[in-house]
Amino acid sequence: MKKNNLPTLFILFALFLTACSISDAANINAKNMLSMKDTQQMGDLVGKSDKAYEITKASFTDKGIRIEYPQIINMKDSNKQRTINEIIADGAYGFLKNYSLETEEFSMEIQYEIKWKTDYFLSIQYSGISFDKGTAHPVNNFYTTNIDINKEKN
Repeated sequence: MKKNNLPTLFILFALFLTACSISDAANINAKNMLSMKDTQQMGDLVGKSDKAYEITKASFTDKGIRIEYPQIINMKDSNKQRTINEIIADGAYGFLKNYSLETEEFSMEIQYEIKWKTDYFLSIQYSGISFDKGTAHPVNNFYTTNIDINKEKN
C-alpha cells in the first residue's frame, strides 16, 4: 500500500511546488510592472516640459481619407519648428504611399497620440483603419514617428 501512495504524494508535492513558484513569479512580475509604471509616471513628470514648444492638432482630409497629426507651435526657433513639422507631416502622410489612391473606393481614418514629449524628444503614435473596396476586411494601421528635437531628425 505504501508503494502506491508514493507516486501520488510525489505528484501532489510537484503540483504544490509549481503552484508556489507560479504565484511567486506572478507577484514578482506584478511588482516589476508596478515599479515600471511608477518609474514611467515619474519620468513623464520629470521629462515633460511645455516650455520649449506646444503641440496643436492638424488634419488632412481628401475624399475618404482623414489623417490627424500634431504640429509644433510657439517654438523659439521658427526654422527648427518648420523642419520638425515637415518631418511630422511626412510621417503622417508617408503611410499613404502603401496604397493606390486613384480610386474613390478607398477610405482611411487615422488618429494620433503623443506617447512621449520632452524638450529633446517627441514620439507620436498613429493608429486607425483603412478599407479598400473589394477587400475582405478593413486593415488596422499602426505606425510611429520619433523625432530628436535638437538634431531635427527622426
